[in-house]
Amino acid sequence: MTISKNTHFEYVFHFLFRTYLWVDNCRLDEPPLGLEPDKRQVLEQGICFEDDKRLFRRDVPRGAPLSKWGEHLGQSWQEICQIYAEAFGDAEQARYYCQNALQGVALFILEDGNSLKKHTVAVPVKDKAVSTLNFVQSDNEAIFQVRIAGFDKVATAHRLNAVTLENKPFFGHLAVRLGENLPYLTPLDDHEAAPNSAFLVYGFTFGDNTPEWQESVESILIGRGLSENPSLLSTVFTRLIMGQWQFMRIDKAANNVRALLQERNTYYADYANQSDEVRPLCAHTRLLERQLQEMHSLNTQARFAISRLQGASRTLDINGYNLATRLENIRQEAWQVHGILQLHPRSKVHEIHWSASSQEQIALLAIFQLSMKQLQDHQVYIQQQAEYLDALRDKWRLYLDKRKTQMGEYLNTLGTIFIFLVAGTTGAVTLNVNKGMLGLNFENQVIYLALMTLLLIPILWYFIKWVAKLVCCIFHGTWFNRLFCQPVFKWVQSVEFFGWFKSQS
Repeated sequence: MTISKNTHFEYVFHFLFRTYLWVDNCRLDEPPLGLEPDKRQVLEQGICFEDDKRLFRRDVPRGAPLSKWGEHLGQSWQEICQIYAEAFGDAEQARYYCQNALQGVALFILEDGNSLKKHTVAVPVKDKAVSTLNFVQSDNEAIFQVRIAGFDKVATAHRLNAVTLENKPFFGHLAVRLGENLPYLTPLDDHEAAPNSAFLVYGFTFGDNTPEWQESVESILIGRGLSENPSLLSTVFTRLIMGQWQFMRIDKAANNVRALLQERNTYYADYANQSDEVRPLCAHTRLLERQLQEMHSLNTQARFAISRLQGASRTLDINGYNLATRLENIRQEAWQVHGILQLHPRSKVHEIHWSASSQEQIALLAIFQLSMKQLQDHQVYIQQQAEYLDALRDKWRLYLDKRKTQMGEYLNTLGTIFIFLVAGTTGAVTLNVNKGMLGLNFENQVIYLALMTLLLIPILWYFIKWVAKLVCCIFHGTWFNRLFCQPVFKWVQSVEFFGWFKSQS
């Protein structure tokens, strides 16, 4: 990257790509782009980070109005796609790769003064809730500041936040879409492998247009005169785009899982608790089995979401650590050239360290801390909802186990009666009772009929209970249910038929 003396670009784009994709269980690597191993060619071929990411930078011609940012972004996008097309030798494959490998785009605005308030980036949105978003400077703390020995000035980097046309903050996640037309934002695709590219807008205020001051700051930003490692801007935007790309995908997925778990848990809790659990008691067995199967599916989704949240938190932790490490290296490299470089808004902090839980961090690292905290909150909430769902699953299993037990009792009783009836036609029956054999010969038909009647009483009792339950389920919620079913059916359910014949201890 080369900047002419006493000049600077007005705004610039940074594109971050992955260097490989998974397509149909096969890895698709980016083609060789002609990079020389011992040179960093930022403008044309981009720079490689950690072997799995590539950052491209595209400057806008000096003097181009910010209102034309969309056209220049589209032109820069086509230039990068053309580089991949020449490397692949296939324009369609290059277009597919670029669309799916892009992690995000950052628009970076530079301003001579102390504020970016006069700069507004208007982005069209294809969504029912909002048609246009404006990115404007907020009053929040700057993400980092640059102070250099020998100058009584401060240069500051800011994040521009999205607001609606009514000037209300917009907190949702949107992906940028690039193609033949002007870029636009659209809601994220829920699919895990969807190409949801992040869009970020940042600005930098020099605080003064003194040529010597701007030249010194630009040398820090682009790394001129320092080591051959990635520059401050390249490092910052690579990490910011990666963090936002990772966070917004997982945050959207976690919100979806949270809403689904809360809705279904509320439904099943109400389903089970209405009118003394009458709904599950009246429900068909196949319906309860389908509901139990849905609970299993929800539990699987919850565990999968928790696993993704844990992985994303770990990734953000690593990115925060790598960013802090590189910032400290830049600070030390700049100290050898300029005598002193301070990247902190807080003057008392001298060294840059990363801690996921520390409160003493520069705002740039706090972005990663906040993202990790939100993902941890998601994880705790989803875990609690999953445990509640497990309790409901146990309840449904009890319903089904009770029905299976009752069905087994009915079958045993019917089998016993069937044996007596068959045996009665021949005038004899043999019963296997516990450890011995009891032989009964019925010569008297009257005695036989009396015994058959006694044996049929439990079946009649079960039949009466079944009819009563069916009627009460049909008339549930009506006056008939309140006057007859609730008092009578509760009494019928509480009666143990064979308890009448047992001695009371």
